[in-house]
Amino acid sequence: QPESLFLLDEPETHFNDIWKRELVELLANVLEGRDSTVLLSTHSSIVISDVAHPQLVLLVKDEEGHTQIIDVQTPTFGADPSDIAINILGAPRAGGALSAERLKAALERGDRVELQALLAIVSPGYWRFRIRDRLESLDAASD
Repeated sequence: QPESLFLLDEPETHFNDIWKRELVELLANVLEGRDSTVLLSTHSSIVISDVAHPQLVLLVKDEEGHTQIIDVQTPTFGADPSDIAINILGAPRAGGALSAERLKAALERGDRVELQALLAIVSPGYWRFRIRDRLESLDAASD
């Protein structure tokens, strides 16, 4: 119907990451040329990366349980979902807590064999850089 309001409460909840990446595009294509509005609630940094920050309303509960509206000033359109998770949604890190804890402990131990084994399973990015950096410092210390 023309001039419709669509209310979507976390429609991506059971989607895999590929489908989440297609959700906003699908909605945009369906509504193209129509005077309709979509109000979509989400916790997905992937979905948020397809929406420009002026179109976002961030709701956060304060210590007393009251909902506060946060004016999002950080650009989100096309952002890396990890950046959104950290800078918009307040996540302490981009990856999981278990991997971060184990990788940090391995770096502190500084066991060369353990760190080299981790290089075979750790994704490119922050932790891989940290492991290589630690191995280089171990090599420099043994020279």
